[in-house]
Amino acid sequence: MIAPTSVSSAVKRAAVVLLACVALCAASCSDDPGGGGVFEFTCIDFTPSVTTPDPGTLYAVRGDDSGCNSVFVELWVTGVDDVFGADLDISYDAEVSLFLGGDVTGSLLAAGGAAVQLLEFEEVAGQAKVGVTRLGGMGVNVTDPQLLVTLEFANISPDPGDDLLVIVDNCLVDSGDPEPAPIDGVTCEGGTLSVEVFDEDDL
Repeated sequence: MIAPTSVSSAVKRAAVVLLACVALCAASCSDDPGGGGVFEFTCIDFTPSVTTPDPGTLYAVRGDDSGCNSVFVELWVTGVDDVFGADLDISYDAEVSLFLGGDVTGSLLAAGGAAVQLLEFEEVAGQAKVGVTRLGGMGVNVTDPQLLVTLEFANISPDPGDDLLVIVDNCLVDSGDPEPAPIDGVTCEGGTLSVEVFDEDDL
């Protein structure tokens, strides 16, 4: 049973702003003979592990609205029948990124006008659980790729590095009787969260 998060997205966003300020204040400036310096800063990005997924896959894609301080990771589904929801176990490096939460806008689970429920929380730093489900009705047959849920991760590291975003397999659930059950054979593909260093010349 997935419980609602105990830390609101607003609180997490406030923490991100604070951490971003700390990272900016700690950004290095290389001395030169004239006494000037080069301002450096870090940005987060996401690279999916697959670009051409096979049927029967939940896979991650970098969202177009991603920025420097946070990145949107969209989870898409292709070639799976009777999708009623998802029970996602997600792991990542808590020293590199912070999970801010999810969004079900545009979710395939809203097909036919169904309401969609989203529940999320971090069990421990670096491990999040995200549950998303239709409220009533039957499951959705997904042939072509469709969006399931969007996750947001923030950059909290002042140093460059890579971080694997791992999603446990068999993460989708059906509309089973008497209750939803995991859909066997579904591969869940994540990707890499990366922090890169830029300087003022990149602005």
